[in-house]
Amino acid sequence: MGDLIKQFGIEPSLLIAQIINFGIVLFVLWKFAYKPVLKVLRERQAKVKKSLEDAKAVEMKLQEAEKMKQEKILEARGEAEAILENASKESERYRQQRLAEVQSEIDGMKVHAQAEIVAQKAQALNQAKAEMVDLVISATGKVVGKSGIEKVNKALVEEAVEETKNV
Repeated sequence: MGDLIKQFGIEPSLLIAQIINFGIVLFVLWKFAYKPVLKVLRERQAKVKKSLEDAKAVEMKLQEAEKMKQEKILEARGEAEAILENASKESERYRQQRLAEVQSEIDGMKVHAQAEIVAQKAQALNQAKAEMVDLVISATGKVVGKSGIEKVNKALVEEAVEETKNV
């Protein structure tokens, strides 16, 4: 084996020195290069993993927010429909109330107009009665003469007119 080592030109003392140098370089690289790179890679892997988890959480929150948005929209539509329904009911109630008020005013106007008609009728009858009394007295005065008028009492004529009215 010694011949084989010499044939390839390998010096045992140099080989041992190179092995020691390789060990030192390997140790230095392990300590100052491989460990920090490995640490950076692990940190980066952790960041990527955390970013993915955060992205999933954000996506879940976005889905929840979208769901809440849809629920709020449905709730708002329900409230809007309720408001419209209440407004419609209130409008109908107001219309009915207004209609009742107008009907009441019309009824009041009818009563007032009927009362006015009755009052005008009574006034017209009183005027007609007074004119009739005057006509009867005047006609009686023409038939009987002026001397007979004093005999005919105005009260008697009014009483006769009242009796004819009641008949």
